[in-house]
Amino acid sequence: MNLFVQHTHGFTDRLRKVNVRVSFLLDNLRHSLVFIAGLQAASLEDHASGLDSETIGRLRNPPQYTATIDDPHVRAALENYMHLKHPDSDFDHTRLSYIKGNNIDPAEFLTLYQTKKIAEDITGVYSAMHDMRPNSCIGYTVPFSHLEHCPECGWFRYDQALLEKTSGRTKNLACSFPLPPPSTLVPQLQALYPEFTECSGGVLP
Repeated sequence: MNLFVQHTHGFTDRLRKVNVRVSFLLDNLRHSLVFIAGLQAASLEDHASGLDSETIGRLRNPPQYTATIDDPHVRAALENYMHLKHPDSDFDHTRLSYIKGNNIDPAEFLTLYQTKKIAEDITGVYSAMHDMRPNSCIGYTVPFSHLEHCPECGWFRYDQALLEKTSGRTKNLACSFPLPPPSTLVPQLQALYPEFTECSGGVLP
C-alpha cells in the first residue's frame, strides 16, 4: 500500500511538472501567434508605431531634391553629432569647444536638440520611444502592451514611488528604448537617392 501511494505521488508530481511545461509552451505559442498577426497587419498609422502624422507624411512623400547645407556652423554641428560615439552626453562639450575656438556667438551654433531635428529632416530617419523592462525581459508591445508589470520577472512598468505620490495620476516609465520606425531602410534610401521618383525594375540605380 505504501509503495502504491509513493508511486501515485511520484506520478502526480511528474504530471504536474508536465502540465506546467505544456502551459508555458502554449503561452509562448500564443504570444508568437499574436506577434505574427501584429506584423502582418502593421501599418504606419498604428498607435504602437510611435509615429506622428508629420513623420508619416515625410515617409510617404519624401523630398525630391538633394539636401544642401551652406551654413558652415550647421555643417559643423551635424559632423560633430555624427562622429561622436555618445552624442547625447558629449555634444555640449564639443559645441562649447567649437564656439570658443571660432569665437562665435553661442546662438549661431545649433544645440543638440536643433541638430537632431535637422538630421531627422535631412535623412527622414526618426526614432520612436517604446516601453520596456529595464533588464530587457520584454518590450511592452502587443501582446504585452496592456500590462503594468513584466510577466517574466514581475517588475513594475511604471515608477511606483511616483504613482503612489500622485495617487496613480502620473505614470512615469521605469525604462524606455528608442526604436527605429518601420521600414527604416526606406527613408535612408530616400535620402541617398532623392532625385529618383521611381525605380527601374524595382532596383534603385
